[in-house]
Amino acid sequence: MRTRFLQLFASLTGGAALTVVVAWACAAWSPVRLREDSPQLSWGAPTPQFWPTSPDSATIELSLGLTQINASGRSPSDQPGRRGTAQWVFQAGLPFRCLHRERHRVEAWTELYFPLSLDMFYEDEPWTNGLAMPTFFHLRYDYIRRFPVRPMWPGFALNTLIYSGLVFTILLAPGVVRRSFRARSNRCIECGYMLLDAQRCTECGRTLNQPLQRAAHSTVRVHRMALLQCIP
Repeated sequence: MRTRFLQLFASLTGGAALTVVVAWACAAWSPVRLREDSPQLSWGAPTPQFWPTSPDSATIELSLGLTQINASGRSPSDQPGRRGTAQWVFQAGLPFRCLHRERHRVEAWTELYFPLSLDMFYEDEPWTNGLAMPTFFHLRYDYIRRFPVRPMWPGFALNTLIYSGLVFTILLAPGVVRRSFRARSNRCIECGYMLLDAQRCTECGRTLNQPLQRAAHSTVRVHRMALLQCIP
């Protein structure tokens, strides 16, 4: 029971780690983009209060394990200090999107209609904008990629269950193969000792099941008869 509990705990831990590793790999190396207009004009993540309720335009860029939602809009003309707003949301993970990060930008117009860019990229907040990647990743793409760290539910939980099942299968496979080989060789499936008694293993004391008892008993009887015939 304790061994099985440790295997289950290791599987869940390994599944969560694989979920993060796969999502980060998609965020770093996903090369293909398929750009399409978003059918629904809405922000991909919560926005500040002074932003418009819905964007003027929104596009979605899809690739293997990575989704990028681009949205932009302007505040109403009757509000003082018109602002242009833009938001980028990056969602990564396979087979479900499980981690995401977001970037925001605000452009304010002065009375001289000179655009003043007020970037709100949250570079100092890894929880929002993700963790910085090594510099060699930046040369391959037209924007700076970062590792997302904010989980998306239920995608993170579903991916963890899927990868935990794979890890659990890998942990169980050696034991299943070993027990199957020992059972066919008339050995104890726990310790591998040759079975000489019909009721229990003489090495570890494990009680044998009925099909294995008959197989082991008949095999031992054949071996004993062969030895007796060899004795002059």
